[in-house]
Amino acid sequence: MRLRKRILLVEDDEVTVALTRRMLVDAGYRVDAAVESGNAIKLLTSHIYDLVILDISMPTLSGFDLVQLMESFHINSKIAFLTNLEDEETLAKVKKVKINRLISKERELMILPDIVFEILA
Repeated sequence: MRLRKRILLVEDDEVTVALTRRMLVDAGYRVDAAVESGNAIKLLTSHIYDLVILDISMPTLSGFDLVQLMESFHINSKIAFLTNLEDEETLAKVKKVKINRLISKERELMILPDIVFEILA
């Protein structure tokens, strides 16, 4: 079942991209990755993803901006934020957008395949 699931990972830190992508590929998912928003937009508009995992804090467009863009393009993929930002202001902002899950890089990165499985179930 996981082999059919396609994920887009949008993260500006290349080390995090490499680690996260490897974990998800090893778990059987097809994973595309973008380290900048322009490439992410190109991928979002040319492929259908079951899940889009976004870093909140990125240069150019933030994860919040990309969620808004996805809504304007009527992209209905499930969305998760993968972030270290867990301050009150960020958490309040997260509650206002339509995402499926906030994933903490610090506390939950190593169990990411299990979290992704739950989101896509």
